Amino acid sequence: MAKVSWGKPQIQFQVIGSDAEEYTSIPDIVVHQSTTIEAQEGETLTAQVEGGDVFDTRTTAAGYTLTFDLWDAAGTTPPISEEDAASNEYSFRILPEDPSCNGYELPRCKVVVTRAFTTGEGGKVHYVVTALKPANGGKKLVSYQAPSA
Repeated sequence: MAKVSWGKPQIQFQVIGSDAEEYTSIPDIVVHQSTTIEAQEGETLTAQVEGGDVFDTRTTAAGYTLTFDLWDAAGTTPPISEEDAASNEYSFRILPEDPSCNGYELPRCKVVVTRAFTTGEGGKVHYVVTALKPANGGKKLVSYQAPSA
């Protein structure tokens, strides 16, 4: 049993506002070590008084971005197309290899899908998932524990 949420994750998504109650799993063709969730520090705004002294500061909320790549393999169709990504909002979950460890959920997101090709690696489909403030006012990134089987 692991203590850290490392290893091969399972990525799941759901279209917000769709009739689907279940999450859809991303196919098992995720490029090795391409799955990351990165935080973007909030911008610090500074109020200064004459002479340059800092009177007050305020920091905006942090942002989160999930990125991953899929192999653009023969006979496969990307689970989210460029067109669908542009017109929908999504919820994403990252489930760790060991289900007893914490996973992550981005409850409301926008997705950008692009394709790339190199002769050394072939084709890839690149996903950039940007967390948005949930409609219920909750957090952009939360811990997620999969239900026990």
